[in-house]
Amino acid sequence: MAQHRSESDTPRARSAVYALLARAFAYPEPAHVAAIREIGTALAAAVNGLYAEAVALAAAAPEPEVLAPAYTRLFTHSTSRDCPTFETAYTAQDTFQQAQQMADIVGFYRAFGVLHAPGGERPDHISAELEFMHFLALKEAYACEMLGAPRVRQCRRAQALFLRDHLACWAPAFGRRVALLDPGGWYGRAGRLLTEWMDGECHAFQVQPTLAVAGPRLPWPEPDDGTCGVADTTSDPCAGCAPFAPPDERRDALPLPLLEQ
Repeated sequence: MAQHRSESDTPRARSAVYALLARAFAYPEPAHVAAIREIGTALAAAVNGLYAEAVALAAAAPEPEVLAPAYTRLFTHSTSRDCPTFETAYTAQDTFQQAQQMADIVGFYRAFGVLHAPGGERPDHISAELEFMHFLALKEAYACEMLGAPRVRQCRRAQALFLRDHLACWAPAFGRRVALLDPGGWYGRAGRLLTEWMDGECHAFQVQPTLAVAGPRLPWPEPDDGTCGVADTTSDPCAGCAPFAPPDERRDALPLPLLEQ
């Protein structure tokens, strides 16, 4: 007999893939690697292998001490000229445009009550943007179960807009560069999955990215004062580089907390 699937199953599974990819491109702390494996196990059980490559990537995750040198080689501890991990390196051409785009990203987060939390990555980091999509897909699943069609449409529209205006503009190029720089490694495999996932998501949401880039475009300044130059215009000068935390309205699709509250 066929297994019953509810309307919320697909956004929950999508949320899990985004959570897995967000952890894959974060620095490989032991907790992140453990979360990747847990997500893969839960995703396999939830969707019966529907997202087989994501499940396989999670199962193949090496130990943190193996991943750390590869991560440092590809990305360094903060950023990389060959493969920068933040959106505005790809989509901005000067620091003014970079600040505008950063403000728009932060505006998306704040519109859904997503707040900065102490420590962590800047808002336009690949892991932060993937985590935000994880959060929106999880909200969609919650809306399917508890809130009704208008809220489902709101969540789906937010995902479509964030893909169109931000994540899908640069994540495919980032994924291709990672795959090129690490062709036989775990990160290269994660890069290929990211590129394929973005293609599938754009098709599913019927969106075309507002900008499609092949690689980084922002000139690479030499740091001279220890500041990042991309903080937003809030009273906190480092708010533009802070991570974020979700609002209270969420339900875990998986048995681990993936966003700090």
